[in-house]
Amino acid sequence: MAFGNDFEPILANHFMKVTGLRTQIDNRLRQHSVYPFLRGNIDRLILSSDRHDGPGILELKTTTSHSVKTWSEPIPIEWKYQIMHYMSLTGYGYAYLQVYERDTCKYHEPVFIERDEAFISEMTRQCVTWWLFHIEGRKKPDSVNSEDVFLLYPNSNSGQSIEGGIGCLAIAQTLAMLKDRIKKMEDESERLEFQLKSELGASEFLQYRGKTLCSWKTTESSRFDTTAIKEQEPDLYQKYLKKTTSRRFVLHKLDGGSQ
Repeated sequence: MAFGNDFEPILANHFMKVTGLRTQIDNRLRQHSVYPFLRGNIDRLILSSDRHDGPGILELKTTTSHSVKTWSEPIPIEWKYQIMHYMSLTGYGYAYLQVYERDTCKYHEPVFIERDEAFISEMTRQCVTWWLFHIEGRKKPDSVNSEDVFLLYPNSNSGQSIEGGIGCLAIAQTLAMLKDRIKKMEDESERLEFQLKSELGASEFLQYRGKTLCSWKTTESSRFDTTAIKEQEPDLYQKYLKKTTSRRFVLHKLDGGSQ
């Protein structure tokens, strides 16, 4: 986040250079005309031009190439919601998204995003409903993932047990079946990978009729040797040792064992 904030001026200048559009900093706290609890700050204001009759929004993002590979859409859905939210607050009809990859130093092509009234209407409805029910109504939202559950219950009560229903048994049985299936698939995947590596030998690429099937390249990396520093500099190791709390989930077999 700190890098993103510090890099914003450079990213905005790059956007202006490649598009010819002019931008300016806009530090105003924007809020919805009907629902003042819906607020936001835009990164940059795009000034009116021959290309666009009115002002627009420039959203600046930094990411990594690894994150980009996980995108299932041209832009992450959370970014789309954020940009549409800003359009809702400002009333503007368009926005641009400028992305920069920190690890590859690559600038993405600016993405033009038009205002979508149906999307904004449904998004606003859901935001207002959530606010009224959970903030004003003080109803705790349901957990949606394991991270949420851990935030609610970071520590276990030693030795404490609870009695679950038949539904818990069904979930545990299904989870055990899935874990067993995943283990078998991982073993099969490892076996097939071994066969391809054996075929590659010392070569980097394996091809079939000119098409590359896989590669196995030599790479170098540097890692901090915590074992050596613990043995040779125990005082220094203890000085910078950071203790964290976690909860280990273990699925037990019905016969009393665990997996």
